[in-house]
Amino acid sequence: MARNNQAAQSLGFGSERYWFWTVDAIAEICKKYHDDDLVVKQFGLLFEWLEKQAEGVKTA
Repeated sequence: MARNNQAAQSLGFGSERYWFWTVDAIAEICKKYHDDDLVVKQFGLLFEWLEKQAEGVKTA
């Protein structure tokens, strides 16, 4: 999450560059754990949460 927060600050939370970074980072971590079901599902939940947070920023 610390790396995510740094990326959000430097790239702009919700920006296209941020989402590309996020997807790449998630893929890298999932690959590190051999696409284990639990890891993939946890990052799916995290991604959904980030999307909701980004929507909240847009409407605020």
